[in-house]
Amino acid sequence: MPDKLILPQNTRLMGVFLGFIGGSLDVFCHIQYHSLVATQTGNILLLISDWHDSHVINTMLRFCSIIFFSLGFLFALYMKEYRKTAYWRVKMLLPLFIGTLVLPFFSRFPLLEVPFIAFWNWNDDANIYG
Repeated sequence: MPDKLILPQNTRLMGVFLGFIGGSLDVFCHIQYHSLVATQTGNILLLISDWHDSHVINTMLRFCSIIFFSLGFLFALYMKEYRKTAYWRVKMLLPLFIGTLVLPFFSRFPLLEVPFIAFWNWNDDANIYG
């Protein structure tokens, strides 16, 4: 049986690294915006638990996070289908990396920041599904 080539983005270390990134983004966004960007099941649970919450902005942030994460995941599936290199996931992490470096320097506007982070945070699940 020939040895199968394992690319760097498919290693266990990269999976652990992406898991820590997703978790740290969730903690940051939950503290700053009361919304999650990587754990969509958590957003659904928060939506249900805060159903009678008078803060409409929290509900809007959670809906935006779910919608933009889903759009980002569909974008990832599209990119995976038409990839030209084996390192497409690594290249697609650059907007999230640059965005998370730049976002703290702008004024706080959660309805732009949370969808941006949620859209580019698909990479954790894209590694799981393919």
